[in-house]
Amino acid sequence: MAIPSGSGSEVLKTKSGLIRNTTTSILTVDALHIVTIISINLANEAASVINDFEIMIHDGTADRWIIRKQNIPGNGTFVYSDKLVLQPAHVLKIKEADWANMSYWISYIDQDWS
Repeated sequence: MAIPSGSGSEVLKTKSGLIRNTTTSILTVDALHIVTIISINLANEAASVINDFEIMIHDGTADRWIIRKQNIPGNGTFVYSDKLVLQPAHVLKIKEADWANMSYWISYIDQDWS
């Protein structure tokens, strides 16, 4: 089955990866696109607590915090299920300041208006 593209298309997408002791740009919205984040699932892959992870959106001027100073217990998970709308040039970022491995899975809708 072909995935639709072009003006007016909406496609469900996912993105996943691993973060360790850094701020990571997860998703940058392209020109003529609107992205709706459905959920952000985070998993602590270590036995120790992850202290103070953060989720933020860079809006072209500054980082705007969505989640600030949140902890995930050892081998625990965190789910953010509020909807977020991102416009062109917005950047979704996640910061993990401990040396633990934190994996992420993002589900979102990509609306293409090109």
